Amino acid sequence: MNLRKNGPGIVKDDRAQSLTEFAVVIPIVLLLFFAMLQYVAIVQAYQVGNYAAYVAARSYAVHAALSIHETGDDARAKDFATSAAAMALAPIARLMPGEFTALGYDPTEFELTGSHVEKLIKGYLVAKNLRLNSSLLGGGISIQTSGSPKQVDVEINYPQPIYVPGLVELWNLVGGRKIFTGLENMREGLEGMPKTYGEYQMLREQGQSLVGFDIPDVLDEYLSMCPHVNIRSKCSIGYAEWGAVETFRPRLPNTVDAEEVTDPALEEQAKEMDQLRKDLEEAEKRADKECGDYKNAKSARIAAQTKVDQTEPGTPEHAAAVSELQNAQALEAQKHASCESATTDVRTKTDQLNELMK
Repeated sequence: MNLRKNGPGIVKDDRAQSLTEFAVVIPIVLLLFFAMLQYVAIVQAYQVGNYAAYVAARSYAVHAALSIHETGDDARAKDFATSAAAMALAPIARLMPGEFTALGYDPTEFELTGSHVEKLIKGYLVAKNLRLNSSLLGGGISIQTSGSPKQVDVEINYPQPIYVPGLVELWNLVGGRKIFTGLENMREGLEGMPKTYGEYQMLREQGQSLVGFDIPDVLDEYLSMCPHVNIRSKCSIGYAEWGAVETFRPRLPNTVDAEEVTDPALEEQAKEMDQLRKDLEEAEKRADKECGDYKNAKSARIAAQTKVDQTEPGTPEHAAAVSELQNAQALEAQKHASCESATTDVRTKTDQLNELMK
């Protein structure tokens, strides 16, 4: 009961107290809930970022070993590595509403609609041209080589937006420090818009704490960007410049050199495998036919046995039924043997093909 006696003729109502407690607690609960959702997105970005750094390092190690000796520099290898990282980041790279406004893009151009391939293409374009572009959304990829033996060191700065609706407002309401000021250290390493806009918002937040009232955001009309944090990913892979030796370089297809190194034993093995596959297909067809005939003969034998059971012994009908049953039994035995033989042939040819493919 919400009502209780507090004295003679006095009644106290606790509903206002409960409403006040709810109003105080619910922002904190919602802040924790929204922060948990955003934390999951950040952890996902860390996992994907680590994989992106790995594929970038591996791509560079493979292409640099050859391209440096063909072109004189590693520009092409770095471009391959950046493209590989962008493809790995494609599943999580998408623009947020505030970023659309800041960059001047039409949101319909990057809607997450269409096929899975179309979504990956859009994510790849956003990752390579925007998120890994230091002059726009502040991210970037650094590729350096060092050491002896050589290794490639890849570092990726990925601008992860704080995009869960309501999180910024609740943070500013509940937190002791405003969100842009609170995320200053986590934003370190980003350039472009996240840095300039973040520093501007920090000045606004510090001014609010000093003068005690809200300072209008003069950039809000054409920026409206959300805060960003920097997801740092690193990977190092050793590599050898095997491209320096011409004989180590990959052969181009349909060249004289490629024809000269053809292994006759492998060609003979390939022909034998093709012939075995054809023989196996024929054996399987024969087994299907023979086992189908056996199934029909078995059904005919069962029908003949039923007829014998239904006729009176000693009558002409019974004698005819017995003769028909004997013929059906002989045919069933013959078809069963043929089915077994065809099945054994299939197993033999399958074993031969598997042995040849080892």
